[in-house]
Amino acid sequence: MQISLKQLVYFIAVAESGSISRALTSLNVTQSVVTEAIKKLEVSLGTDLFTRHARGMILTHAGHQFLRHAHEVLAALRNAEQAIRERPITNVVAVFVMLITFLPIVLAQWLTRDTDDLHGGGKTA
Repeated sequence: MQISLKQLVYFIAVAESGSISRALTSLNVTQSVVTEAIKKLEVSLGTDLFTRHARGMILTHAGHQFLRHAHEVLAALRNAEQAIRERPITNVVAVFVMLITFLPIVLAQWLTRDTDDLHGGGKTA
């Protein structure tokens, strides 16, 4: 099974808040969704990430290790997203430069041709 981005987000929220119910305030999903996602994540990893108590959840050693990696994954994703958004828009700029360079020439030729046709300067067959 593959680990989903949502599982990582839910895991981090629960790990940092110490309980599913406190994590729900920032996640805008139901408790059952978070509980199921974390259970599937633990099954996928083959280990418990939390020790469950009546008052919340405490990270296991594996949970602490996974939390560091989960933060790194989300940071890498944010960096990749930022890099794509901030890349130069050379294609758009190139089209714009061509447009402002050649559009006046093309328009002038087109307008001249139409004016010649109107004044009888056009070719007839």
